Amino acid sequence: MEAIPPSEEQERPSKGSIGRGIAIAVLCEFGFLVVESIVSALKANSYFVYILMFWGVIPLVALIPLFIIQVQRGHSRTANGILIIGSIAFLLNAACDAIVGIRIPHIG
Repeated sequence: MEAIPPSEEQERPSKGSIGRGIAIAVLCEFGFLVVESIVSALKANSYFVYILMFWGVIPLVALIPLFIIQVQRGHSRTANGILIIGSIAFLLNAACDAIVGIRIPHIG
């Protein structure tokens, strides 16, 4: 008996995986923390305060395009993983800011 090749209807395109999306987002967050540390070490202390205040919001600038790219490629599960980590990072930032009570310093 010969193996019957699968028809096009049986082949489903990969929707990615949530684990891949989480890995992409975590690497993006980690990369941001490394860049943030370097920038804060090289620049004045006022940059460091703003970076600490918005560390959960600033990486969303990178995560939103990554999310859109994954959706356009049809990798909905990978996009969901990116969305999960972005949401966790945002909520963690909000909780830390509320606990610590960081206020925006008056400059000028």
